[in-house]
Amino acid sequence: SFNCDPPTRIQQNMGANNSKDLSNDSPPSLAMRATLVLGYAGLIAVNTMSGMGKLGPDNAAISGRWPTLVTPAGYAFAIWGPIFLMQGGAVVWSLLPAKAGSPKAKAINAVAPAWLAMWAFENAWQFVFVNAPMSADASMAEQLRIFVPSAALLVGGYTSGLVACRRLRDARAGGAAGPMIELPTALNAGWLSAASCIGLCLTIESASGGHAQASSIPAMALASAAGVGGLLGLQSWGGGWLGLGYAGAVTWALQAVRSGPAAPPEVKTLAFAG
Repeated sequence: SFNCDPPTRIQQNMGANNSKDLSNDSPPSLAMRATLVLGYAGLIAVNTMSGMGKLGPDNAAISGRWPTLVTPAGYAFAIWGPIFLMQGGAVVWSLLPAKAGSPKAKAINAVAPAWLAMWAFENAWQFVFVNAPMSADASMAEQLRIFVPSAALLVGGYTSGLVACRRLRDARAGGAAGPMIELPTALNAGWLSAASCIGLCLTIESASGGHAQASSIPAMALASAAGVGGLLGLQSWGGGWLGLGYAGAVTWALQAVRSGPAAPPEVKTLAFAG
């Protein structure tokens, strides 16, 4: 779950051709705001059902059955609480009147499509991951049938999060849009970076037959990529809400890896350095 780095070089090249403000200054449309409400309601409904075990085994049970070398301690997943609360606050904020050219109008217009895509990937991941085998005798094929698409959906969600951060950076909304929109977006993207690395590591470990030695090098590489990604996120998004949120989420995840149930000493060292 710790993939990876914002496309810094690409963004720098794009920046040379996009020095002007690219934001949409018009007030968010009623359709856009209604879609955000429905999308957020679906996100909360799916996660609530998953947490209650209505879709199948909950995430904690599956993660406990299939720990990876970079699976963080359980407390790390509490970050979803602030992310969901802040995104919910942003959705409610979007329903209030917004003047053309206001920070709210710029931010909502910039982030809405990417948020909807990110939430869709997260929901789809829930529906796939709950089908993970819970038997110790599950074959490699049975494991990979679930873990490969799960990892792909996490990477898709992470990519959507990066797009959201880039669009917000280009919108240059400022003002209240920073804590209301940019911070939860960056936290979500940063955490999905970590989640993507966990998903990839789970796939690699399953493909290696669960042999720790065969999967330790990829685990170390993913932990290192997460740390580098956090630093590049701070560089790419700057020292404002985007950079601090992204780097903060990655740092939170990496420090939790140090207390993970299966992390070997070398992974813990890399996580601490990140």
